[in-house]
Amino acid sequence: MLEESNGKATLSATISGAVSGTCFFSTEAANLDWIDTAGSNCFLIGLLYVAMYSGCDLILEGPVSEKLLYRTKHFLIPILTDFFEGKLHPVRIHTGGVQTETYPDADRVGTGFSGGIDSFHTIREFYLDYDGPKEDRVNTLLFFNVGSHGMGHDRDHLAWLENKFEERRKVLSRYAEEIGLPFVTVNSNIHAFMQSGHLQTSTLASLSAALFLGKKLRLYYLASLGIPYHGMFYPDSKLDRDYDIEKIEDFILPHICTESFSVLSGGSAATRVQKTEAICHDPLVQKYLNVCGNQDTVATNCSYCYKCLRTLMALEILGVLPQFSGVFDLKRFSSRERSRYIATLLNNRRKDLFLQDLYDLAKRMNYDLKSRTSIRDRLYMRFTETRLYAFLRILFRRDRH
Repeated sequence: MLEESNGKATLSATISGAVSGTCFFSTEAANLDWIDTAGSNCFLIGLLYVAMYSGCDLILEGPVSEKLLYRTKHFLIPILTDFFEGKLHPVRIHTGGVQTETYPDADRVGTGFSGGIDSFHTIREFYLDYDGPKEDRVNTLLFFNVGSHGMGHDRDHLAWLENKFEERRKVLSRYAEEIGLPFVTVNSNIHAFMQSGHLQTSTLASLSAALFLGKKLRLYYLASLGIPYHGMFYPDSKLDRDYDIEKIEDFILPHICTESFSVLSGGSAATRVQKTEAICHDPLVQKYLNVCGNQDTVATNCSYCYKCLRTLMALEILGVLPQFSGVFDLKRFSSRERSRYIATLLNNRRKDLFLQDLYDLAKRMNYDLKSRTSIRDRLYMRFTETRLYAFLRILFRRDRH
């Protein structure tokens, strides 16, 4: 059902079964002509993980793209089932029919903009430095609330996440203005129905929002994770397996398409360090970079979470850290914090591809990691990863209360 109210256009559907409630996608009413109201493509991709996690058939009352339905049944579901071994299950899909028509006015080429390294690099690759066919050059920036700001499962948290999304929209839209691109946003509660975290669902959630705009959006560049191919295909034997869906995006993106819409991976051939190196001298990146993984922050970098520390370390090795004083609190990245992070890097680089990436950068830049930490810090950071340390933290917290 499509409704217009308070300057917003909202497409919603009633969900029942393994989860229940009203799922919605919303954008500014001025973007009404972007919304694909003819079918249920956005709900098919948005709720596919939910159905597969529960092992329940996905029944959609509305029609879906014939191409998307075929690719989902015969390619997407088998790939997801295999990757999420034992966690996701094959399901059947029932729809209210199929669509084969195209949208001749779909002329928008977009990419998501979150202020992070991956999104800045995708903008540089497909807009600022783009040298490909002009019809495939990015001409719109998109910003989605589909889980990256947090996973909301109750009314109060959902309201807080919407406020966070709105505050970040205000900041990020200024960057879009500075580079001369329109900025289109999509708010959704799709994350409220997910049974797993954003790392497991991000690709499907993001593309469900893109499909919501499928009447105008022809091509979407989804910024890649920044993990080198050799690390994914030939990982160190000690590397712990995880279920980050972004690791298999190159396998699933070709199958999330309709007769008018397709997706490409942005920056999939570059590591996170290579991306950082490519964009770090841009004054606008230095002004707007936001990589923070702290769920309590809104439009700033906390400068102490694992994502902030990883980026601060890369910027320091590259010799450009002072230029980012406007977006990071560099005092937080003290010699002590630096020493402990380097200790973690040296301890765990063979188990973490991002840390290995940083280690290789330091070696290439002749940045001596070992001289900037200590044996004591390496032993302490190793201890923080033990069960005893976790038990002691819980014990001391109880004593305080």
